[in-house]
Amino acid sequence: NVTGITGHDKLYPIPLGAYSANCWCRLPTFDIDSYDRLCVPSAVTQEVRIADNNGNEIVKFGNYGNWDENGASFPMAFPTGVAATDDYIYVSDLVNGRLLRIKKNFAADNMPGFTTGADKKAVLSTSITTTIAPNPFTQTAIISFNGLANTNATAAIYNAAGVKIKTLFAGITLNGALKLAWDGKNETGNSAAEGVYFIKLVQGGKKLTSRILLTK
Repeated sequence: NVTGITGHDKLYPIPLGAYSANCWCRLPTFDIDSYDRLCVPSAVTQEVRIADNNGNEIVKFGNYGNWDENGASFPMAFPTGVAATDDYIYVSDLVNGRLLRIKKNFAADNMPGFTTGADKKAVLSTSITTTIAPNPFTQTAIISFNGLANTNATAAIYNAAGVKIKTLFAGITLNGALKLAWDGKNETGNSAAEGVYFIKLVQGGKKLTSRILLTK
């Protein structure tokens, strides 16, 4: 143990893999983007996996290939490292001696109001504020908004891929405030998987999105 750290609290079932002790593939470099998504390369399967903060796979891409292979399968040989920005994933192609830049197009990346990248300043300049307690949560999280107008608003929960899983509110807010509760379930009443989610509030031209972490 280190001061302030008491062992690990999560193990991710995402294979890093290795062929031998002398292989570059035994030292893969992963990255985490602005939405807390894990971007992990594997020189063993010639793929890059993207998963949410709980390790649930969102998408994977790549296959074994050389410089002259064409198609949308992102051919690469021994991808040993990745770097992630708001818009792109950069992948090292060790055998071909090149760097691939792949544009992300997740639904979450295209949702206005996410507090990452260029729109962060604009979102925070609104008068709406939010608090979530507890966060992380295991059973129920209380989500409170302040600074609202007395007009129509919507509030919903989205997963790391930008898919709406639960509408918490759709109506007119009163007295400039709104308090909601999320029990970690989706629209059908089933428990959502452990991981990072987003609560998004929209009212008029104002949007505010905050992270919320569901643990089991």
